[in-house]
Amino acid sequence: VYHKTEALRPASLWFSGVDWRIGAEVDGQDVWAYAAGTPASPLAASAPWQRLDDGEEEPDARLASADGAIPDAVFVAGERYVQQPR
Repeated sequence: VYHKTEALRPASLWFSGVDWRIGAEVDGQDVWAYAAGTPASPLAASAPWQRLDDGEEEPDARLASADGAIPDAVFVAGERYVQQPR
């Protein structure tokens, strides 16, 4: 289970027993999307993410490990900005 609360809109990611789900809270009524996959990791989900309300695929939705998706530093107007550890 992953739960992010320090955002304008809290989000959770959890394995429901048959698929991975993303929503406002774990086991809550507000599930935004789901994807079939193994319980080991949502990164191993082989099926596309789908909206729970109508089953339509979300072709642009993807999960990635933050280690590879978020750079340690970025350059803006020639200045280097480094992400501070929490």
